[in-house]
Amino acid sequence: MRKFIDSVAGVRARSGTIFETIVENRQSDLVVTLERGGEFLVPADDPRRPLFEQIVESAREDGARLYFEGDGDHLQLIRPAVNGHIVSLEESSAEGIEVEITNSHAIHVLQRGNPDFERLAELLREAHSADRAVSIVDRHGIIEVQLDDEKRLLTEQEVAPPDRSSLLEAEVAPPAVDWQTAMQLFQAMVARNCPVENVGPPCIPFAYPTNWCWTRAHAMAQIMIAQHAVSPGKLWIRGRLRARTRNDTDCHVRWGWHVAPLLTARPDGGGAEFPVIIDPSMFDRPVPQHQWVSAQGDPNARLTSTSWEVYNYTKLGSEIRDRAFSLVDGGLRSARRDLLAQISDDGPPPYAHCSI
Repeated sequence: MRKFIDSVAGVRARSGTIFETIVENRQSDLVVTLERGGEFLVPADDPRRPLFEQIVESAREDGARLYFEGDGDHLQLIRPAVNGHIVSLEESSAEGIEVEITNSHAIHVLQRGNPDFERLAELLREAHSADRAVSIVDRHGIIEVQLDDEKRLLTEQEVAPPDRSSLLEAEVAPPAVDWQTAMQLFQAMVARNCPVENVGPPCIPFAYPTNWCWTRAHAMAQIMIAQHAVSPGKLWIRGRLRARTRNDTDCHVRWGWHVAPLLTARPDGGGAEFPVIIDPSMFDRPVPQHQWVSAQGDPNARLTSTSWEVYNYTKLGSEIRDRAFSLVDGGLRSARRDLLAQISDDGPPPYAHCSI
């Protein structure tokens, strides 16, 4: 079995014979060339061929790394790699090693039952102790790790620790809207969801809750501001989060943190205003803040509210602002690749065996 983490150098079609092409209407094989040399083949009759082509073409355009696994030259598995620096590494005697990494809000677990546990654990420990960039591949647990020699990535580039002017320390007053408007805003977000049969730009992949919540939240803020003249806040939650979902074959996702747009709602029948969250990755309607927090599964989780301008912030409190929404498109492209890879591997969500 061949295994690589690499960037895509080229993607091309390889036609069959004239008879196969014209008479049998046979589609072309797909040939994927890697940056460091070597090729993988996706046969024309592989039902995953269209998905694989979307993934590798998107990764080639962005220069993103992918994990390739193949039986000889035939490609069997593609998974996007998460690139960044290890924020925390916790070892337990039972489950294995829990890893948090920049550019991901998921908790990635290296399970002790993995036959490559010792090799991968040593790479993770080295990356953490030396503060080296690392690529992690997760498929229901970490399956590959690669040390990288790149500069620090976006979430840690030129970001000063927060000071008195930090948006994390500012008073945040989310706009007040009536409940009908909150419902309309929620439906406007759902209308941008990626249909699993056609995951293409500019859709938002709410059906992939595992990662990229900060990009989804920023994309939603952009739509609310540009199309509905509503400037939401954002609510960030940090802890050992475990949210149930039908959009993952494990029927849950584990996060170190999560974020979604925050509004203040006025009840239709009158009464006190209350904070409400817009989060189609978890719910089918707007929900009160306390319900959103409860669904994260950690009663000791910590909350922080900010303005919409904060795109992301590190565990240590440094923040990244994106007033121009310049980071949204790239983040959504990465999120769509992850959803396509999940569909190619596990089939399209939601998964019927998950009872939520």
